[in-house]
Amino acid sequence: MIEKNMELQYHQKLNHLEIGNGCFLGCISLTSINIPSSISEIGDLCFCKCTSLTSITLPSSISKLGCDCLSECSSLISINIPSSITSFGKSCFYECGCEDELKNNETIPRDCFDKHQ
Repeated sequence: MIEKNMELQYHQKLNHLEIGNGCFLGCISLTSINIPSSISEIGDLCFCKCTSLTSITLPSSISKLGCDCLSECSSLISINIPSSITSFGKSCFYECGCEDELKNNETIPRDCFDKHQ
């Protein structure tokens, strides 16, 4: 079980670090995330269905968001989208709590809001 204020520890062995596919899939106790600047990618389904997640802070080191990585995070009300993100996975913001606000950001492809087929 993941604790409410858990801190992740990891060891850097490469210059390229990512939070792996499905790492926190369905973790309903997760409420906020502050991604460290050593991370460059968020994997597919990484935070999908984290229904209590309200806030995520992405550093400027992030270049890629995986498919469905934040889909169905219905409580999400705060997210920053750094200009460093050059790759948005399909459905990464599908049924995301701040979907309407994100749709105003012209750098985000429209398929980020569609259900992944």
